Amino acid sequence: MHTTARLKQLFREVCVFLVAALCASSSMAQTTVDISFELPAPPSLTESDGGNTGTGGQVQEAVGGVVFPPTLPKEMKEEKAPAEGEAAPVLREELNQVGSAISFEHFSNDALGRDGNVYGASASYEKRMDPTPVKLGAILNYQFFDLDNQYGEDFNANRMVGVFYGTYGLLKKPLEVWAGGVGHASYTMNTKDVDDYAAFGGGAYVSIGKSFKVVELTLGASYIFTKYDIDLEDDHSHLIRYGISAGVPVGRKLAMNVYFTETRNPTDYERAVIDKNFFTVGAEGTYAIAGSWVLSGGYRTILDYEDFSSHMGYLGTLVKF
Repeated sequence: MHTTARLKQLFREVCVFLVAALCASSSMAQTTVDISFELPAPPSLTESDGGNTGTGGQVQEAVGGVVFPPTLPKEMKEEKAPAEGEAAPVLREELNQVGSAISFEHFSNDALGRDGNVYGASASYEKRMDPTPVKLGAILNYQFFDLDNQYGEDFNANRMVGVFYGTYGLLKKPLEVWAGGVGHASYTMNTKDVDDYAAFGGGAYVSIGKSFKVVELTLGASYIFTKYDIDLEDDHSHLIRYGISAGVPVGRKLAMNVYFTETRNPTDYERAVIDKNFFTVGAEGTYAIAGSWVLSGGYRTILDYEDFSSHMGYLGTLVKF
């Protein structure tokens, strides 16, 4: 009997030990899975990274000046002196424009453990197909990303984006209404172990403007679809941006513009994304150097985006002819 009791006790201890080991093993396996899902995806700089680091966000920013055209100084809208033989002055209305800009942005993404600087340069051309109310334009935008990565090696990226758009004037008075379409293509070259990738897409926009005595108001909205050539589940994005801008001429040579927009990202991502919607606030000053040549400078920031912040300043020039 004594031996039998000891065998039963030993059997119970072995069973307890095995159950505890299985529980511990299951707990460790579950912990490992949870940790792996919490790690950020490879640094591909897509829309799911947040803010405007993805190609779609870059395109939205590039066409911002088309959807929300800035108010220009009064000098650019003054009447020309009548030529010999003309009975009345002629309103100056240049049909085409060419521009360029440089920018600097600092952003941080705490959710992905990433922050860094973005250096940008762009060139643009727009032509009015007179006498039709059609405008065709192209924007070439370059960005260099210098990034610090908390969960891996630091890396750099170079991205070139080409944007093509066409705008049709639907109405002139009492409101000025424009609508158009966008096509874009890009290529991003990364360093370290991050693969290069291409992206392409398109979209549409509408702009409604009204000029008052002291202020010019514009309501605008745009949609951009982007397809990424990457080996990830989240290989596309849908971005919707809408907002308002206000411009005030200050004297003959200066104009001030402010804008407020909201960007919404309804993309159904496979991996968890902390936040997908944010606000953008910006201000810009435009100074007429001579006739139809202006210089501009501005600042914009991103608000209400969880674990993400961005501040950007830019300088640009525009010539209308």
